[in-house]
Amino acid sequence: MFKRTVWLMPTFLLSFLSAQVSNVDFATQVNPIFQAGAAGCAAGGCHGTAGNFFILGTDATANYNALVNVLNSSNSLDYIEPGNTAASYLYLKITGDQSISGSRMPLGNSSYFDDHADQLETIRVWIEEGALPEAAPTEGTLTLDLTGMTPHLGQLFELRVVDQSDGSEVGQVRVDSIDTLDFSVSVPGLAIGGSYNVDFYADLNGNGVYDAPGADHAWRLVLTNVQGDTTLAFAHNTDNFVDIAWPGTVGIVSATGGLPEIFALQQNYPNPFNPSTQIRYDLPRAVPVTLTVYDLLGREVVVLVDARQSAGSYTVRWNGRNRQGKRVGTGVYLYRIQAGPLTDYQRMVLLR
Repeated sequence: MFKRTVWLMPTFLLSFLSAQVSNVDFATQVNPIFQAGAAGCAAGGCHGTAGNFFILGTDATANYNALVNVLNSSNSLDYIEPGNTAASYLYLKITGDQSISGSRMPLGNSSYFDDHADQLETIRVWIEEGALPEAAPTEGTLTLDLTGMTPHLGQLFELRVVDQSDGSEVGQVRVDSIDTLDFSVSVPGLAIGGSYNVDFYADLNGNGVYDAPGADHAWRLVLTNVQGDTTLAFAHNTDNFVDIAWPGTVGIVSATGGLPEIFALQQNYPNPFNPSTQIRYDLPRAVPVTLTVYDLLGREVVVLVDARQSAGSYTVRWNGRNRQGKRVGTGVYLYRIQAGPLTDYQRMVLLR
């Protein structure tokens, strides 16, 4: 697994060097080719002379260690030389390269890879991409380690990760009450090679919603060229505040030009949806509001709103993730509002 740990101040730009990665996994994609019955190296041998065939066992790790960067005792070539098919003895034998003496392999079925060109291509790509033991991840998880959060004990904390390319939200984490000076939060789903803003704040004024600094404390970290699971280390400071314009709940005056006359919860739109949907509700006067998403078993998925709000019509976006920032699966979900005298729910359908 590719992992980086970076210590930084909030306004620094993170840029990671590209690591050599592969899209082909040895254990699940390459090794089974070598195990293909009588045609494969396990049964028939893939090079050598009678009584001296290279026989592979069934253990992928042992096979990998026996192939990669291992010198063939009969010549100057490795069985597999990472990044170079022209110098990989085993590859030359199974392709019938004329520069290598002896019969084309596998033994007894020399045309096997003529009939299975897709398998030969898999082996070629694996070697050219570095003959790594496992495929590179297609996504990474961001973990933020926070320390010294003394001023914010007991306060709300929220974090969101935003794709710089299109402004879409990858995930969001909410901690209702910070109960320790040092803690960590994680958001999965970062695309390899992607660049992201990591926005987070602590609710210093205690009103339950984001306000720009200095009412609240807010920061932004910038992450570029993600190469896998990434850990950022953040030490609390008051020198690098950023107005992150938290989108959470957006108040919108009703279409009539005045305030709503009744408490109401509207059907979400779009519905069904993927990856996100909007939920609208109306408040004719200021009241405490709680808007929560549940699964059909009645288990809480995420709290979207938990704050006192002024009169108006509000729209809240749900990104199809739970409170840990993880994607939830296809299914029917309920969203329930408690606002003054109103307790109501609606159904919505998420299609992945």
